[in-house]
Amino acid sequence: MPQSVIHLPDLTPDDAASLAPSPEALQHDLAAATLDALRDLGAPAHTLPTPAFPEPLLRPLRAALGLELGEQAPGWQERAEALRRHYLHLMPRLRVQVLAASPPDAQRLLHTPLQPQHLPRLAASWDALTSALHSVDLRDPIPEVASPWGGSWRDAWDRTCFAGCMPPLYAYPADLDAYTRERPPLNPHHDAHYNARHDIYHDTDRSAPHLARVLDRRLSAPLLHEWAHLQRHRPAPLPPLLDECVAGYIGVHLHPPFAYPEHPGDDNAIMGAPRFAQIGQALAAAVGFDNLLRAQAGALPWDQALGPDLLRAAQQLGWALHAHHRAPHLLPGADDPSPWLALAWRRLAKDPLDDLHPGDLHALRAAGQDAYLRAPATPLDARMTLDALRALHLRATCSGASWRVTTTRHPHEPSHLDLQR
Repeated sequence: MPQSVIHLPDLTPDDAASLAPSPEALQHDLAAATLDALRDLGAPAHTLPTPAFPEPLLRPLRAALGLELGEQAPGWQERAEALRRHYLHLMPRLRVQVLAASPPDAQRLLHTPLQPQHLPRLAASWDALTSALHSVDLRDPIPEVASPWGGSWRDAWDRTCFAGCMPPLYAYPADLDAYTRERPPLNPHHDAHYNARHDIYHDTDRSAPHLARVLDRRLSAPLLHEWAHLQRHRPAPLPPLLDECVAGYIGVHLHPPFAYPEHPGDDNAIMGAPRFAQIGQALAAAVGFDNLLRAQAGALPWDQALGPDLLRAAQQLGWALHAHHRAPHLLPGADDPSPWLALAWRRLAKDPLDDLHPGDLHALRAAGQDAYLRAPATPLDARMTLDALRALHLRATCSGASWRVTTTRHPHEPSHLDLQR
């Protein structure tokens, strides 16, 4: 049963952050944790990019730590320690394990040279991203989103927003172990992106092409997601969940198979992507995709992209949810998108956003449903309906401990809904 009423803490996020360790102190602790992990795992330090928290994580982490220090409510020391353990021990250690201490086969995969003719998914994603950035006049180089061609997957990932503090998405040890044991199907029709034009299926010594194929199949969408976070030093006033939802939707908008496999048998969508992307998609419907993209790149202030009242309501909702859940991952509310969707529908219907308490989730959901029924049509309506239908057909399974997401929907067959169930 979804929570009905939660409460805003007395401390604001900025007030809480002022009580937390300084940015310099947390960056120092991250560097020390990384060195400890390197020493424990016997890995050379030069194999890693410089440890660093990006602004979209540093700001909410300081607020979360400061809230515990400022309130000192029962259990506050355990909660503060859980935050520190997650971001200053578990994640740095896992990052070192993946990037500097993986088995040779995994390292070979991550360091495979990137050639666009062998990586159609990654090439299509890169072209779509650069085209989208140029379409909104973002033509200046973004260091985190430099061209991947000529380097390796690791080279491209090392530049991304969260590369200095987090392990790569979908490249945890269990994932890499599963990828290195994959064998390509002999029938190229098992994968819509590969056909007789690609020498992957015709090379007698298929080791290098096979690595490229596995990399393209498994690690293109994760890299696109990291690219979609864009700059690590950009202003980051959004709650962490919304930052993930905006990046998630940018990825799905540019490359739909990121969340929705195109054909039965394709199994390389990102687990949970539709749940995050639908919130970003609703925001795009309310304020425009171009505005989201420019704001995510740091070229447009978020209060201009969303409007000051929507930004303020989102910040208050995110802070109330964090104060209620106190989750170390800082992404509370991912399992219940309805309050976030309500804010977008209220904006779209031109309803005021200052008349609802952000903690009254029941009232917020009801107001959102009413606003949705009155909101004008948008260019994204058909896409939202299609994506909702696609999501109904998704199936998640595990290969070892690595997630696979497939679809039961054939692109040329109708979907049948039983509204009586």
